[in-house]
Amino acid sequence: MEIALVLLFQGTSSGYGATLHEPETWDSGGFEGWIGEDVLNGGSAPLNNPGDRLELKFNQQGSSFPEIFIAKADVDASGGRFSGNYLSSGVISISFRLLCVTHVPDQARLYIRSGTTRRRWYYSITGLTVGNWLQFEVPLTFTAGWRLDTGPTEVRFRGDIADVEWVGLRIQRNASVGPQAYAIDDFMLIGASPHMDSDGDGMTDFAEYITGTNPHDPRSLFKIGIRPKNNGQRMQVDWPSVRGRQYEVWRSTDLAAGFGSGPILTTQAIDDVSLFEDLIPTNERVSFYFVRAKY
Repeated sequence: MEIALVLLFQGTSSGYGATLHEPETWDSGGFEGWIGEDVLNGGSAPLNNPGDRLELKFNQQGSSFPEIFIAKADVDASGGRFSGNYLSSGVISISFRLLCVTHVPDQARLYIRSGTTRRRWYYSITGLTVGNWLQFEVPLTFTAGWRLDTGPTEVRFRGDIADVEWVGLRIQRNASVGPQAYAIDDFMLIGASPHMDSDGDGMTDFAEYITGTNPHDPRSLFKIGIRPKNNGQRMQVDWPSVRGRQYEVWRSTDLAAGFGSGPILTTQAIDDVSLFEDLIPTNERVSFYFVRAKY
């Protein structure tokens, strides 16, 4: 049986947005709504705040059935700072500092749980050392290494981060030693800027987050390809896509008149590249296309 501490912040996720760039510092000396729970035995688990951080402590193991602790915040009708729609809020990473006070744990993981599916995703934290505050920033992308116990897919991941109920840190105690302590500080959600263009390619960082391109690489662009097929009777439109993201394809035969009353296609991407073949009416000589990524 495993021995673990889990640190979570839980809130009502539906209808609320996550709070960006405001770290939880615990400088007040309190727990700021974070509480500990003993999963196996019930009751509270030992959390501590020495004045400027949150500590998770294991006492001397006293039986062959080690406790599993969870630290979390009660559901609040006003919503939680770390709960909500991470997609629409533009969350691109989760940042925190972690200190192994006395020992390196057997395992450390960052967790998020969906309020809709109740699936719990985890990201393994490595490279820990004793006595050193280490800064971690975990990208909120499936390819970064987020996993489920069963059936992880990119489509599931993107769906679940659209309704995050809680996010937290889980520490599995070092089973070979006695009392031990771990601490966290500056727990924060990092968002893409709606105005900044870090790589100067003409797209804001937030727009690049939505399209799945790299906001720090000017060569990473969201651009569509258009190719005639069947002697010009059809046009193939393709674009780089993020699995699970919705896209709209718009067409016009006269740019001066705009792109009409609506898209000719709304689709959800199932691969890294999306394709659409448009049947061209015989009386049309020119067609213009654009693709819009939605969130």
